[in-house]
Amino acid sequence: MSGTALPPLTTERLVIRPLRTDDQEAVERLYADIARTDAGSDWAMTRAEVARWLEWTTMSYSELDRLRQPAYGDRAISLRPSDQLIGICGFVPCL
Repeated sequence: MSGTALPPLTTERLVIRPLRTDDQEAVERLYADIARTDAGSDWAMTRAEVARWLEWTTMSYSELDRLRQPAYGDRAISLRPSDQLIGICGFVPCL
């Protein structure tokens, strides 16, 4: 690692950490909830689409680090100490 990877951010209650492929079921539930509650959204994703997105997202962490690029992208929001995924946030450049 080149040192550009973003370490987990921890508070008393939460951890903002990289997504993992084993987060798939929780991510599927999150996207299904969004699609159900926001009639105008196109957030509905199949299991295969979620798996492909998670694979791309998790691979981007190491690729960005390898290229010495800032650690932008999606992160998991999980509860401490259970590590239950409760949301997703993103780190994006702000100009």
